[in-house]
Amino acid sequence: MSLHISKYDWKVIFVLREKLMLRLVGEEPYGYQKTLSNTMIESVILNDGHTLASEWSRQCGKTTCVVGTVVFLLLY
Repeated sequence: MSLHISKYDWKVIFVLREKLMLRLVGEEPYGYQKTLSNTMIESVILNDGHTLASEWSRQCGKTTCVVGTVVFLLLY
């Protein structure tokens, strides 16, 4: 089964994620957080089963990004 999601639909999904993270954390995610979060969301929705690796410095919002993305996926 092939799942087709338009660019507009992806944009709506990512905007919803940003709004949720704004409510949870009090600020929108940074660009580098959006990149990882978008990749995680795409992989889950498309059921790719990818293993994602990301290396960030300390105190840059890794946990916030991952937790916000997982909460978004659980709720939506």
